[in-house]
Amino acid sequence: MTGPDEESWENDPLVRALRAPGTSQELAGESEFVAAFRAERRPGATVRRLGRRLGISATTAVTTIVLTAGVAAAYNQALPDPVQSFAHSVLGRVGVPAPEHPRPHAKAHARVVRDDNPASTHVQPAPPPGASTTNTLPPPAGPTTTPGSTSPPATGSSTSPSPAPVPTGQPRRVPAAVSIDVAAARVAAGTPVTVSGVVSASDGHTLRGRRVRLVARSGTSGWVLVASGRTGVGGRIVLRSAALNQNTGLRLVTVNRVRSAIVRVVVVPVITATVGTASGTSTVTIVVRGGQPGDTVAVYRRRNGVEVRIGTVYLDSGGSAVFSFPTPKRLVRIVLRLPATHAHAAAQTGVTVGG
Repeated sequence: MTGPDEESWENDPLVRALRAPGTSQELAGESEFVAAFRAERRPGATVRRLGRRLGISATTAVTTIVLTAGVAAAYNQALPDPVQSFAHSVLGRVGVPAPEHPRPHAKAHARVVRDDNPASTHVQPAPPPGASTTNTLPPPAGPTTTPGSTSPPATGSSTSPSPAPVPTGQPRRVPAAVSIDVAAARVAAGTPVTVSGVVSASDGHTLRGRRVRLVARSGTSGWVLVASGRTGVGGRIVLRSAALNQNTGLRLVTVNRVRSAIVRVVVVPVITATVGTASGTSTVTIVVRGGQPGDTVAVYRRRNGVEVRIGTVYLDSGGSAVFSFPTPKRLVRIVLRLPATHAHAAAQTGVTVGG
């Protein structure tokens, strides 16, 4: 249905004339004018700009075309965008719409975008005026790392990450003390001893990987290197001495001449005795391991529960001595006793002779 206003509009003589088909005379030169409009890329061209390009008579002709045969096409938006835009500017008040897809103001220029991969070269259209110019390259192939993720990006590089910087403000700790302990303070002659210790700094921290030497001194000789090694976990060091044949002082020494206390290990000589009898005479051969040449060995005979000294012998350079006496008619206990000296502890043994 149509209202009174619309019916009067439809029956208006001017509207009828405008909607009527154009005559051949009115449509003469239409193709030239349409081509001129299509060549105009900027939408909304004014009559003044078209007048400059086509001349006053051409503008009048175009207006005539639009007002006659082109009115119906303008109502249906069937004209080219420049013509439709012009018709809308002239006849917009009588219902001629603007073109649905106006051309952009700026010429569209394609730009070639390349990345590191030649195969990925692609063409992107230039953004319209006013659009953001942020680079929109496609993301590289392979896994990506999102913000906050700790996973490193997958790359073909074999370069290892840079190590964390080592603080240089804190001085390197140096040994300030070394303790010492021995497994036994008294050992049999010819037995080694195990020595342990801990190396620490002045602030009490134990130090690992520090060189430590075990030195020994016996009699009137100077300090002699016996063993060496490096501290392990907890700054601990364990070293083993050579076989000890006399009283020995031991100490641990580390860098900067930091030394432990001296521990004294006492050596106990080992006495062995053998008895031989011939022609009524018994001979006792004594060998002392850990004895010193010239050491005295006292020989005792037990009578009625009381020891009676019956002789004295001296060790030779080989640590041995011989004692002879008449063979008793019954079994007698002979005691051999080595007194203590500065080089060793006292020791003794016994044999049975006679019968």
